[in-house]
Amino acid sequence: MSSKPIALTVASLLLLARGASAASAQPTPAELPSGRLLAPVGVLVSTPNFPTQVVVAEGHVAVLNGGANKRQSLRLYAADDLHTLAVISTLLGKSHATAAPGANVAQGRSGELSAPVSAVIPNQSLFQGLSTGANGMLYATGGASDDLLAFAMHGGTLTLQRRYALHWQAFPRTQYPYQYAGNQQQTRHFYPDSVVIGPGGTHAYVTGLLANSLARVNLVSGAVRYLNVGSYPFAVALADGGKRLVVSDWGGNGVSVIDRAAWKVLGEV
Repeated sequence: MSSKPIALTVASLLLLARGASAASAQPTPAELPSGRLLAPVGVLVSTPNFPTQVVVAEGHVAVLNGGANKRQSLRLYAADDLHTLAVISTLLGKSHATAAPGANVAQGRSGELSAPVSAVIPNQSLFQGLSTGANGMLYATGGASDDLLAFAMHGGTLTLQRRYALHWQAFPRTQYPYQYAGNQQQTRHFYPDSVVIGPGGTHAYVTGLLANSLARVNLVSGAVRYLNVGSYPFAVALADGGKRLVVSDWGGNGVSVIDRAAWKVLGEV
């Protein structure tokens, strides 16, 4: 199984913003953990440490931050000049020893930047799944909180609309990692990781990192169906015009292909 990405001490969001003048002074190139140099063009704006996901929709840029800290956030920026519009802050409870499977929670400063906090959600985790839906909705995965959060984006604001609970699912003993890989002394976690919204915007598809499972969430009724996929399902994406789902098996050697309508695994590539 591949190692987790190296954490950046100072994280930056690099985006090409609309309307940026070609005559503007170019930011200084940054060195990535791999040693490669990145020379951004356009607007450069700093984020708190550990930005894990970014999406662009309806004139906004949304970013998840703080994947290895107890304090995490969802930030909304204006797409034209990247100024901060809204900040939803979350804070893990004392019972959470880790922010992500196999990663220690950072106890020091999380690199928070000075910006007005729109709301604080206590005892809530955020991981790295973020996706846009219909009618200005934004969906974020809750990691150790075992939920999917639905936020409304209106006029540069973020409002929590609903939480969808997700639960650990047993998987075959012949499937890696052969047994639950989390803390055996605590409640077993589904650990929602990645999310994608299906065609029509009525269902969300969420990978369960510690359950070897994919969840289909009815965004209207809240009903959830689960499907066993590969080991440590990580990212999920739509394919074949939305007829299929492709799930990366972080603990395996490929990706699982799912028939979205029949809700069954077609095979592994």
